[in-house]
Amino acid sequence: MKVEYVSLFILLIPLTVLAAQSDKIDPALLGLIRENPSSEVRIIVELFERPTNEQIEVLKGDGMNVTHVYKIINAVAGTAPAGKIERIAGHPWVKKVWLDRTVRALEENEPTNETSENGTSREMVSEVPVFIPLLIVLLVAVAILKIFR
Repeated sequence: MKVEYVSLFILLIPLTVLAAQSDKIDPALLGLIRENPSSEVRIIVELFERPTNEQIEVLKGDGMNVTHVYKIINAVAGTAPAGKIERIAGHPWVKKVWLDRTVRALEENEPTNETSENGTSREMVSEVPVFIPLLIVLLVAVAILKIFR
């Protein structure tokens, strides 16, 4: 009985880490990661504090081409392969990774369902609460444990 709970706990540890990382990634980026992990995407990496040279070097080592260090916000901009974004988001000093996209103010009475240059729209981008995938995995793990009892 104890072995079952320990193995279930060990199974859930990586899932909670992945869930925490996905909270740090712009939902529009999550779609790009799933669709084409090798595509190069423009991103903004927001940090909790001013970026240090060491942190910028770590981001470069993770595959990010840093093109701009912001002065008025704690962030850097650049490009990275979509498949490397989860790794970038996994650093404890990274607050959030955003899709770097052009934004503009809407005109009065302008519809909000326009498709952007990267193919996403406000209606297409939806956030799935983190607990739902974890709940599904937990239920599957419990079902597996019951089968092998």
